[in-house]
Amino acid sequence: IVFCPINNCMYVALPTSNSVIVINCSTNSVVGSIPVGNSPQQLAYNSNNNRVYSSNIGSSSISVINCSTNSISATVSGVGQCSGITYDSADNYIYFSIAGLNSVKSINCSSNTLTTMNITVGTTPSSLTYNSVSNSIYTANLTSNNITVIK
Repeated sequence: IVFCPINNCMYVALPTSNSVIVINCSTNSVVGSIPVGNSPQQLAYNSNNNRVYSSNIGSSSISVINCSTNSISATVSGVGQCSGITYDSADNYIYFSIAGLNSVKSINCSSNTLTTMNITVGTTPSSLTYNSVSNSIYTANLTSNNITVIK
């Protein structure tokens, strides 16, 4: 679940329906359903471009949702099975973890393209978060039972 302050809406991934629903926070009602790739799992909000990024584990893609129109503005394919996703506001990148490869990769949000970055982390990375104070990405690694700090 992520919040978009521009339109005062929550975005919720629904893996079984291959969609992201939009909830108006003023009325607490569903105001839209956006078809994305197969089995969306995690969402990240980019405050720079007002987009929501949906990691679709079943289709190895990330859907980019324009919050102004509640429609797909881009799809980044070939990303693998994302297990975590976060937005880095300093670099304007989306970082995502690939559990099966024990790595973190990134998307340049200006062009919505996959970068060549491939960072090895602990075993089975599951979730990511961005620390804006230190400009660091933290990933929790399930099997190795540790945290990797990137940057």
